[in-house]
Amino acid sequence: MTSARQKLVEDRRTETRLSEFSRLTTETTGGAEIASTMPQAPIEPAADEVHALDAASTRRLGDCLRTERSAVETYDLAMKSTNNSAVSRVLLQLRAAHDLRVTLIREHLRARGAPVPQGSGAWGLLAKLVQEGADQLSDKIAIGALEEFEDLALDLYRADSTSLDSDTRSFIDLQLLPEQQRTHDLCRSLKEPARNA
Repeated sequence: MTSARQKLVEDRRTETRLSEFSRLTTETTGGAEIASTMPQAPIEPAADEVHALDAASTRRLGDCLRTERSAVETYDLAMKSTNNSAVSRVLLQLRAAHDLRVTLIREHLRARGAPVPQGSGAWGLLAKLVQEGADQLSDKIAIGALEEFEDLALDLYRADSTSLDSDTRSFIDLQLLPEQQRTHDLCRSLKEPARNA
């Protein structure tokens, strides 16, 4: 496919994911707090403003992508291990938010000709360990572990960005970090349904 056609296909995929996230959020919250959990459409520079990424930026975005993939895997496992419907609804929102960031980061890398790393990060290993003991863990303990994972992801987006190119700094600071903060806050809200179970 040509570059312009690839961009059009990726834009349509992003629109579809945003629409699906909106639908899931509306279904799981009954429309409540949509503004605080709905991710914004990607802010992409004009085609003539797109620059290739430097090594530090490519590395950081690769780390972010692997972390987001791991988060998706972690929430998949967490959803299988709870019987609390209120917790399940929030876990689904959290998973959708991380999945959307996977798409945004992957598209950002591709649009700049950077390699898109495969696999997941440290969360994947932690998720597997948590799942192995999920039968013995209460929702409260599992939610505490998920919140720790969200703290780690937030730290990754807050890490020193002075070595990154300005495009990557803007992408992280204006899109990824605010969405991860919302996700982190939403994860914290899981404590209430778990306490009431």
